[in-house]
Amino acid sequence: MAKRKSAPRTPSGQLSRSASALAHAERVSFEEGPTQTVLKARRRQVMPITADYIQRDAKPVTKQQAASMKLDQRGSVLGNLCADGAITPQELAAGLDYCERYNAYASANGLPKPTPSGPAYGAIRGGMNRPERIKATIAATAAHKADQDILRRCSAGVMPAMRKACVVDELAPTYQIKEGLAALVRSGR
Repeated sequence: MAKRKSAPRTPSGQLSRSASALAHAERVSFEEGPTQTVLKARRRQVMPITADYIQRDAKPVTKQQAASMKLDQRGSVLGNLCADGAITPQELAAGLDYCERYNAYASANGLPKPTPSGPAYGAIRGGMNRPERIKATIAATAAHKADQDILRRCSAGVMPAMRKACVVDELAPTYQIKEGLAALVRSGR
């Protein structure tokens, strides 16, 4: 039988959910944490398959391994490119900012999301009155137009590649992504 956690309990015997009870709860180490599943999968994608593959995969990922392999960045196309050295951290930041501006423009103009998202329980929707919505829409449209003007000056295929890599998070030709991100960085976006 499993050992019972030593923490404050309600009169019914369940673990208490109060702030003081949560502060009393036991901490889990990095090697036993819930992120290990993701970190192990990312390590599997990065490290080559060798004879000790099964023994290595059974061990948890340490903080040093996660930092040296840049496993925290490897969750997206742009993150993989940055971790592999194909783009700089400034270009990664420019790509993430471009994605935020594109999503703000799409949301303000009623465009559908490029990728489906799960429900956000407890999220507050709305909250802006009409003049604030109009100002936000104008600002998002102006920012998107400035981004599109910058990307139009690049070679053919850069705009769709940027949307594919930054917004939809799918693979696109690396040289086109690099050219678009470099143009955004040069323009100060």
